[in-house]
Amino acid sequence: MVKLDRDDEKLEMINIAEELEKSKPYRDKLSKSQKFNSDRQDAYAENMAFYQGNQHLLKKYKNETPWVVNMNTPYATVAIDNRVSSLLAKDYIGELLPLGENDVESVEALDKVYKREWKRMGMDDIVRECIKGSAVVREFYCHIVLDNNKSIGGNKEKNLGRLEAYAIEPSRIFIDPTARNLRDAGYMFVAGRLSKDEAVERYPKIAAAKNLSDAYEPSDRGEVYYDNDYTTEQEDVFTTYTYYGKEKGKIKRVKLVNGIIVEEKTMPIKRFPILQIRWKKAAQSCYGLSLMDEVLSLQKAITSIESAITNTAMSYAALSKMVRKGCGVDPKIVAKSNGAPGVVYSVNGNLDNAIKPVVPPKIQDEILAIKQDFEAKIREISGNSNQFMGNIGTAANTVGGAEVAVERAKIIEVNIVNNIEEFVEDIVNILVEFITKMYPNAELTYSNGKDGEGLWNFDVIKMPKKSEMKDLEYKFYIELDKKSQYSKDKQKQTLIDLFQFERQ
Repeated sequence: MVKLDRDDEKLEMINIAEELEKSKPYRDKLSKSQKFNSDRQDAYAENMAFYQGNQHLLKKYKNETPWVVNMNTPYATVAIDNRVSSLLAKDYIGELLPLGENDVESVEALDKVYKREWKRMGMDDIVRECIKGSAVVREFYCHIVLDNNKSIGGNKEKNLGRLEAYAIEPSRIFIDPTARNLRDAGYMFVAGRLSKDEAVERYPKIAAAKNLSDAYEPSDRGEVYYDNDYTTEQEDVFTTYTYYGKEKGKIKRVKLVNGIIVEEKTMPIKRFPILQIRWKKAAQSCYGLSLMDEVLSLQKAITSIESAITNTAMSYAALSKMVRKGCGVDPKIVAKSNGAPGVVYSVNGNLDNAIKPVVPPKIQDEILAIKQDFEAKIREISGNSNQFMGNIGTAANTVGGAEVAVERAKIIEVNIVNNIEEFVEDIVNILVEFITKMYPNAELTYSNGKDGEGLWNFDVIKMPKKSEMKDLEYKFYIELDKKSQYSKDKQKQTLIDLFQFERQ
């Protein structure tokens, strides 16, 4: 039994054992989610290690061997960056289209607010981060959070609440193991970290457990990437889990800090406020496959070949030596000065029988050809064909031929574009659900920037009443292929051609 004594609160008795017993149902669900498909954590770490070029830190490559050069030329990284760059649009804002005549005015007002909130929250940058992350580590997530203590600009005195969003790595997400699709999952968890001081300040109940050590490992909160220090000077950190579960048609949110429930509430939404994008959907699974998965084995092979080639070349620059026992030369001295110019050794007896260089084997041309073939396969599998990269060949002799060649090269993007559109639509649906519950009959003020005279201009949007937004029917529409840079350039060229035709 622990007593809390704070100036601004009444004395309260906290029993840690009882609090942990209260949170046991949630911790049991968390344990099931963590044990299910547990190998994915290692896969995320390996994919990111090869993407960042620090694969030498992987456990499987750590062993006691003589000094060698570990090459890490990032062929796969460059291929992924090139491929992802072509998918990134200027923006991902679509349109809300009314499906009924009576819903036109309400949907139009909702569409204006959604677009303003999208820009205010910086959703375009979050979507881009999620697309790139999914190409490396299979999935990525966007978390929409409602802060009831804040309001959007121009409405601070009304305390209407404010939406915030951020991207989450997949290693921090744990989904109901019985689900085969995130939309059908009964619950999910988001892992995180919180300093002990902040935990005590935010949740008085945690003051009783401040002196307790964190009961979790860094990997339990999704900290699995290499070349990051998750353990040094981390004693003042608690592990947090945010539970989202579907109960009676609504979402229940429970916050656990070091295994203790500190917050429980029912949210005014029906969908999870966590949205998932998968680079490629895995069959009958909540999780996905990444572009890195497809080229990882080739990158490993190239890394091994390049390391062998480099070490062979360096062995010619500093040849290994064989020293005869009893010749009067200390092998340790030879080892220290190996490759150093102008070294003089004192030898007893016949010089021909004292020291002899070890001539390394030559790298066969076939090995170099295999390496080049693997590089080409990485480009091919990742979709970075010659046409995709702009080397169109004879097709470039005509404008039409060049366009057809580029269009064919971009066919590989159809599936991922569909996944992105689905991801964006999921984000919009949850934003609309929040907006309709938060701002009924409210007047929302947004800045339009400065006008031509340098004066600030503001726009006031009148939201419909709650009854008018109930059972509102709309459709979200977006065509990302029309927003890509290639499509923009094509539209620009078409307009130029039309202008020249009119002038003629």
